[in-house]
Amino acid sequence: MLGDRFSLVHADDVCLLLTSNPRVTWALEVPFDLVVNWVTGRVSTRAERRSVDSDRRLLDDLLSGQESDFFRFTLAEISTDRHPEEAQDGYLRIARRSPSHWPSRARLGELLVRQGKPEEAVRWLREAVEIRPDIPELQYNLGHACGQIEDWKGADEAYAAVLEVQPESAMALANRAVALHNLGDDAGAGECIDRALALDPENPEFEATRRAIRGGK
Repeated sequence: MLGDRFSLVHADDVCLLLTSNPRVTWALEVPFDLVVNWVTGRVSTRAERRSVDSDRRLLDDLLSGQESDFFRFTLAEISTDRHPEEAQDGYLRIARRSPSHWPSRARLGELLVRQGKPEEAVRWLREAVEIRPDIPELQYNLGHACGQIEDWKGADEAYAAVLEVQPESAMALANRAVALHNLGDDAGAGECIDRALALDPENPEFEATRRAIRGGK
């Protein structure tokens, strides 16, 4: 994130730091004086230090002076690809310290799924959903993790929540069809996969799912 374009929107003593980095999808509120000190004292020296490792060293230095969910989350975000264990530790620290910080829980869950730990992922994704049930992407990721541990009821409920907001999500329909099939509701599963195929008729995985639901027909 550091080194990308960013802008500050502030009023009184609180500001939003908005970044052009597509990996950071949330505008985060931070104390304005902290950001001013960061921008004037640190970011201005970043022009010739654009590597991720330099960003990580900078954030480690900042965190050694003042613990901050904002800096900790940013450090975790830029560490996920090359230093996943450090990213996991960062997300976990924030989640344990901040009961309402849903982004750390969501990102921790996603990371655990990629690490092949869906059971642990479900816990954190459920907590993220409890905080922000209105975000369909969180529900979808929860459904995916539930499916990996064959919690088909949990998967069905999560995909159903996605479809309440995004009724034409072909992937949510197809995945809900799989969940319903495993719950023994082939009528409901057939309806879902037919709707998914109507939205994406060339998808071979959807067609294979329909054949599996209908016994190879």
